[in-house]
Formats: sequence, structure tokens, C-alpha cells
Amino acid sequence: MLDNWINKIRESFKAENVSKFTNAATRFLRTKKISQNYRCHATNLSILIGAYLLGSLLIYPKMSFSVFFKELFSIVCIYGALLCWFTEKFSGNNVLRICLAVTTCFAPVIFINNSFSVAVVYLLLVVLIEYVIFSYLQGHRLFSKNVSVYVICEDSSDLDVARRLLNKYKVLELILLSKSKSRDMKISDIHTIELLERQLKKFRYIPFYPQPRKFIYCAQKKNLENLSKLLEVATEYSISIMTVKNGELFSLSLNDLTDDFPIIDRNPLTGLFKNKNIWICYDGRRTVLDLICILSGIASVNLTIICESASLIPEVNHILTQISSFKNYRVKIADLSFLIMNEARPDILFYNMPIKMRFSDEDHLKEALVKNVIDTDRMIKLAQGIKIPLTFVLSSTNSMDANNWTGATQRLGELLCQHADFQCRKTSSRFKVIRIPENVSDQYGFLGEVTESILKSGSVFLNFSESDLMDMYNSKDIIALTLKAIMLSYKTEKTAEVLTVLPQNKADPKDLIAKICNLHGLKLERDIKVHYAKISETMELDNFPNISENLEKTSTLNIFCTKFVTSSVGNYGDLLTVEQISKMNPREIISAVFQSISDKVNPQNR
Repeated sequence: MLDNWINKIRESFKAENVSKFTNAATRFLRTKKISQNYRCHATNLSILIGAYLLGSLLIYPKMSFSVFFKELFSIVCIYGALLCWFTEKFSGNNVLRICLAVTTCFAPVIFINNSFSVAVVYLLLVVLIEYVIFSYLQGHRLFSKNVSVYVICEDSSDLDVARRLLNKYKVLELILLSKSKSRDMKISDIHTIELLERQLKKFRYIPFYPQPRKFIYCAQKKNLENLSKLLEVATEYSISIMTVKNGELFSLSLNDLTDDFPIIDRNPLTGLFKNKNIWICYDGRRTVLDLICILSGIASVNLTIICESASLIPEVNHILTQISSFKNYRVKIADLSFLIMNEARPDILFYNMPIKMRFSDEDHLKEALVKNVIDTDRMIKLAQGIKIPLTFVLSSTNSMDANNWTGATQRLGELLCQHADFQCRKTSSRFKVIRIPENVSDQYGFLGEVTESILKSGSVFLNFSESDLMDMYNSKDIIALTLKAIMLSYKTEKTAEVLTVLPQNKADPKDLIAKICNLHGLKLERDIKVHYAKISETMELDNFPNISENLEKTSTLNIFCTKFVTSSVGNYGDLLTVEQISKMNPREIISAVFQSISDKVNPQNR
């Protein structure tokens, strides 16, 4: 009689009958509109119970009633409930469900061959191992197109962008920061940043739980308050934030919190550079990037951007795709001399003078200094050799104080360009030196370093000298004056003219640090400690040539024209060759080159 009863149960649990039962249960759950979490629990529990019954009836058809129900109760209470709780987010993973079903089918074997307590321990170990494996596979490329992400929208107008992300990434939650609804998309119950933080805090204590590895903030109209809160949450839980721009993902930066890109309706350089072939070297400085943005907005200009390293190319492309509707530019990585010798010559060249000569090791300092001298000298000879009509040399205001490594290196390059006629035969090539401040209070300069320091260590370590902190300017003021300086120097026929840009308004570093702290919800006095590093760059050169300068105001406010006053104290003959430079120490290099130029300018002193 018992055998007949077991056979009837076995017949009722055939594959097609189980399928009908599962479909009926699913329809019931949907019609009753039970929440998604409970539906997930019920689905996984039904799979586990069904798999266990099949395993019990097929493997051990003569199992006693007491053992059968005792094992079933244990499976449901211990194995099923625990696994359903942890695999709530895996409810749609069919590979996981198959593995759970197969494992549960063999659960009776564990109970038959072991005591009850040993069997429970075995099952708990199986749960743990299985969960760890699938937690890893959830973000693996074989099971997911990308890492697990939370997609965050501000309102329903952003759902079109989110819909494309659902097909491209493994989205754990689709968060809408307004209480709007969507008929075709599953919206999370989370509708504030506070609720998001609360959920992440709860999940932090669940071992191996698949927390998101990325936030994708895809709002078209950014809410700075929500964005700053999201930045705080991401910082606390070490989650990267991405934004969507033109269908591509980019890391969130202070660009998204401030709108300080140079968007100029009437480009002042349009008339000057019309139909020109322009090359500009990019070394990572913010003002140079602003200038690239301005030049890319001139429709008739053929612009070539020469990056010093491959890491700068995505940065340039990202900015230009945001603000420029023209496609008349190209970004390349190449040696300047190679480009000049192998491609059509430019009408105008923007060359960046090397900056930041801070090295503790004198050998490294000498290596960098020799490279700077050689590169600048090579650029001058190439420009004169192929007759580039105009070269703008972008220097730094640090060169005004030449008694330190940075300033002396800048001044050295300026003098090489100013007196280029003494190196080669006189040509029609013109060199215009424009000094711009390199201490910019934006996300690429001071603010960027402060933010990075806060995110890494919780403190602010300022690797700036006192003069740097005193001369901090806004990028908008710098680029506006730089454009005027370019226009002034372009219209004059003077060769090797030097114009210095000095904005009137300076930024207060303490206020800037406080701004960043407020952005992260921190108190400057309580949460953040600021460590100032005093850097001394005094060279104390022997036989330092007496090359001083006077700044004379131009017709434009805050732009100064430099007048050099030179005198000689020695005789170094012709300009130094590479072989001569390689045998000197850094101090001798600067002294010798300065002195040789001074001799050229004042031949009566020789």
C-alpha cells in the first residue's frame, strides 16, 4: 500500500506536471501583485521543494514517512530559506536555478548516509560554496556583459537612456529619484539617496553579497544636491560613479559639478585664424585645454592636437565632444619633429614650454633639463627650417622668478625663442612668448589635487610652495586674458615678443578647500586636516647672469609686455651644443646658456 502511494506521488511530480504547477503558481503570484521580493522567495522555494521531492522519490522510493518529512522540513527551513534570502538578486539567473535544483536532488543522499546534524552542516557548506561561486560569476564576463551597476535617474525623461543601459550592463537596481512610474521598466522602491545609502549599509553586513561596483548617473538635467550626496555615498562605499554623455560612459569629475568650460558665442580668434592649419601641443595644463576648446570652435580652422602621452587623448576627446559641434580636429600622439618633417607644415604652431622642475635627485633633474633644452632648440630649428610663419610659445609666469628650478627652466626656454635668430640664419619665422599662470583653481589643478587627497587619505596634503598658494587664479580669467594676449601679439610684427598674463582676481586656497569639504559633507576644522608642504627651490647659482626684466603695461588691462635688461660677466662663446650640455651639471647648464645668450645680445661685452 505504501508503495502504491509513493508511485502515485511520483507520477504527480513528473516534469510536465511540475511545469504546470510552476506556471500556475507564477500566474497566481502575478495576479495577486505580490511584491517582487516575496515572489522571488516563493519561486526559489518552489524550485527547491520540487527538486527535493523528485530526488527523494526517484533515488529512494522506499523512504519512510518520518525520514521523508524530517528531511523535507530541514531542507525548507535551513537550506531553502537561507539560499532564497541570499539569492534574491539572482532570481533571473537560470544557470543558478539549475545548479540549485541539481544540488537539492542529491540532498537525500546526504541525509540517508549521515546523521541529522552532520547533514545540516554539509548543506550549510554547500550553500556557502555555491553562493561564493555565483557571487563571483555574477560579475564575470561569461554570465554578465559588465560589472553590476545601479542606474540612477532624476525623472522619467531619463528612462530612455536607462533603457539602453539595461541591455548593455547587469543592472541590479534602476533608481528613479522622483516618484514617477514606468509601465515597461522595473523601477526600484528606492527614490532618495538616503534610502540608497540605507540599503548599502544593510548589504555591507551580508557576506559575499553582490554590491554594485558602479553608479551610473544618467540624468540629463543634473541635480547638484543629489549629485553631491551620491558622491559622498560612493566615496564611503568605494563605488565609482559614471555619467552618460553622448551614449558613452565617463567617470564623474568636478566638471559635472561646475560649469566652467569655455563656451564662447563670438570666438575672438575666428577672424585671425580663418582657414589656418593650426597645430597645438597639449601637456595636460588646463589653460591649454581651454585654448584647444576655443580653437576647435572655429569652423574654418584645421586643428591638429599633439598629445604628449596616450592618457591625454581620452580627456581631450571627452571635452571636445561636449562643447564642439565641429569635427575639424584630430588628436594624435607623435613626435613634433616627425610631424613637421612628414606632413604639411602648419601656419601656426602652439608649443608648450616644459614646466614643474622639482626633483630631489640631481641626476634626474639634469636629465629633464637637458631634454628641455634639446627639445626647445630642436623646435626652433625645425620651425625656422620649414618656415612656420608664427609660433606661440606658451610659457609660465613662474619664469618671472628665475632663481628656482621651475622659473629658471621657463626663462631658459623663453630666451632661446627670443634670440632664435642667433642660432640659425635669419628667417621670416616669428616667435611669440605668452606667459600664463599654471596655478589654476579648478578640477585640473588645485581643486583636483585637493579632491584626490581627500578621497585617498581623508586629509589634504598640499604639494605647493608658498608662492603657488599666493598666486592662484580662476581658469575663466586666465583664458580670457590669454585670448587677448594672442590677439595683441598676432597683430604686431615684433619677433620674440613676451606677453605676461596676470589676472586681477586671485583665489583663496582656504576657501577652495572649504568648498571641496562642503561638497563631501565634511567640516574643514573637524574632519579634514590640511598639511602644507613648504618647498624651497632656491638654486643659489654661481655666476648667475644679471638678466632682469621690467614689466610694462600694454593697452589691455592685466597683460604686460616684458623688457629685458641684460649684461655679461663672462664669455661662453657660441650657443652650447648637446655634447657640451651633457657634460655639465644642472646649475652649469642654466648659467652657461643664460650667459651665452647674454653675450649674443650684448656683443660689446665679449
